[in-house]
This record gives sequence, C-alpha cells and structure tokens, in this order.
Amino acid sequence: MASVPPSNFSQNVAWLGGGVMHPSTTFQRWLSITQAAHYSGLTDRTLRNYEGAKLLKFHRIIQPGATRGTVRIDRLELDALIEESVAPASSLKMNEGRKLAADKGGVR
Repeated sequence: MASVPPSNFSQNVAWLGGGVMHPSTTFQRWLSITQAAHYSGLTDRTLRNYEGAKLLKFHRIIQPGATRGTVRIDRLELDALIEESVAPASSLKMNEGRKLAADKGGVR
C-alpha cells in the first residue's frame, strides 16, 4: 500500500524521511549533495558536473582531528546558480516552431 503525503509542510518534510530539511527548521543553509539534489530537482551527478566546471562550489567541513570531512553545498549559492541558469521557455530551441506558428496566428 502506497503512503499518501501529509497535507501540511512540517508533516510533509518529516514524511520525506531525512529529506531536504528537518521539520523544525525553516531554512537549512548547508545541504549535503543528496539534499541539494532533492531541493533543486537536479541529480547529484549534475551537481558534481557543475562543481567540476567551477559553476558551483563544494565546501568541505572538517572536524578537528579528521582528515576527510563532509561535503556541503551552500543553498544560497545553489539558488544563485539556478536563478542565473533559468531561461524563458520561449527562448529554447525546441520551442521555436511553436513560437513561429503562434506569430502567424496558428496553434500555440
């Protein structure tokens, strides 16, 4: 039997089971790669590609005495990247035919 997501935001976040945010937190700035992928709708591979292309910075948080640390992504930087990357649908090449038809009074 499939479970149904709860109706309010706090319950919905808890229902995600370790998803993007904790129910008591309204804004979590530092996200794991998995959390950032869920939050943005991008895959973790895409986020890693953005990091490799120097479009997104991965921050490593290292505890005293540790050598590796944990990778976190600043949600504000991720939001800025997404905002910079948004293009109107009409500007996409796949929509050129639709725009031409609409300009001529055809189907939208």
